[in-house]
Amino acid sequence: MTTANDQWVRRTFSVLIDTGRVGDPSWRGSPWTLLALFGPGSVPFAVLMLLVQNQVLRSEYSVGWLALPLAVANAASIVLARFHPVLAWLLLNTTFVATALLTPVRTGEPWPWTVAGLFALLIVQFGVARDCRVRAAVGTWSVGFLLVLWASSRFNTETAAQNLTLVSLLSVAAAAIGLAVRATRRAQRRIGEEERLTAAERARREQLEDRARIARELHDVVAHHMSVISVQAATAEYRLPELREDVRDEFRSIGGQARQSLTEMRRLLGVLRGENEAAETAPQPDLDRLPELAESVRRAGIEVSLTVNVPEPPSDAVALTGYRVVQEALSNVVRYAPGAATTVTVATTATALLVDVENEPPPATPDPTGTGGGYGLTGMRERVVLLGGELTAEATAEGGFAVHARIPLEPDGEQP
Repeated sequence: MTTANDQWVRRTFSVLIDTGRVGDPSWRGSPWTLLALFGPGSVPFAVLMLLVQNQVLRSEYSVGWLALPLAVANAASIVLARFHPVLAWLLLNTTFVATALLTPVRTGEPWPWTVAGLFALLIVQFGVARDCRVRAAVGTWSVGFLLVLWASSRFNTETAAQNLTLVSLLSVAAAAIGLAVRATRRAQRRIGEEERLTAAERARREQLEDRARIARELHDVVAHHMSVISVQAATAEYRLPELREDVRDEFRSIGGQARQSLTEMRRLLGVLRGENEAAETAPQPDLDRLPELAESVRRAGIEVSLTVNVPEPPSDAVALTGYRVVQEALSNVVRYAPGAATTVTVATTATALLVDVENEPPPATPDPTGTGGGYGLTGMRERVVLLGGELTAEATAEGGFAVHARIPLEPDGEQP
């Protein structure tokens, strides 16, 4: 309850004085908050000036019913200066001209700028200089000075001359203070922007460092072992001459897959290290390589039936995503359903590329220790969704598993 009351009080203060955005309770008290009681938009100070101006015009200048409208306009200019300083200046100077024309000159009394009018002028001139362009501040002061000269020449009295000279000097000071506050705020905003840019650059540098570390790990550990596999598979038929021909073919296939994996890893390392040119020029697999992918899975002992019905080649992004979906789905079959017959169908409609990969139940119960963390399915789904498509992966009623993807031929996103 206390927190709700505090929020209400802060919102009320943000309406009555200039603490920032109107109705925003997030402001915090400071010496500037106290000064805002006497600044542009201060409702309490405007009410005080209304009462003073109305009383002075009635008692000291013998203004009748016009005293209240002039006092209201004078007070309204103080509140309006928070939102539209130039309009506030126009309103205030209109009341100045009206006061000069409608009130008599009295010796010993401030005229034609009364005390309340002078306070309002200083606040409005400060608001114009603080919140508007410099030329607006200079222009309003210059026009105000011309009005002062007009009043001095029309009412050639010592009282008017003294009053208008004081007003001119004080308005210059108010404008100078407003310009100084404006410059300070702009400097603070620039500092804040620089700090945000610095934080963003620091985060980007940390991200690049993490990517470089991952790239080093991939290069030093995974790439090393893949190279060893490739070399051992390629030299097996020479080191072991008694191998049967079908075993030699298996080793040749293992060596080819290892070399292809190394090529893909080099491309990935280029992306992680920010080597964009190398990543862009590296060859990307497409739907034409699906038969080769299916054959590599068949060598792992899985019967794969592949049907590709794509009359017109899709864009590179769509083709690459379709290939990756098939690749990951078949990899899951190899890992989690070894020996399960699998059907792969890739076709296009008028608007989308359809990918269906469905496997039958495996001949034997999969080893639960071989399951992963589900990152492959997540990666597939992210690739498809990035291009504006959709992907489902679920168990079938027969005990197998099915992956269905629909990828628009004109994706909204970019190539992952």
